[in-house]
Amino acid sequence: MSGEGAGSVPSPQPAAMLIRVSDPTVLPALIGDLEQRAHYVVGQAGDDSVAVSVLGSFADAGELDLTLFLLAWQAAHPQTTINLER
Repeated sequence: MSGEGAGSVPSPQPAAMLIRVSDPTVLPALIGDLEQRAHYVVGQAGDDSVAVSVLGSFADAGELDLTLFLLAWQAAHPQTTINLER
């Protein structure tokens, strides 16, 4: 073997979707709510955006699950516009 250990095997990463918010002050709350969901991998991507990957066996890569979550979240935060970019 050429120095490859068990840790050097790349694991497949789910495709990230980008969420942009119209009001960056709500981003910490959105990130916190997303992080409470066990099958979301979340990371801030900018002042007004967060990257989310959905873990699991979703036929649509979890886009429907994330969209439904965001619709409910936006209903609770009507002052904020959310855009999901794939």
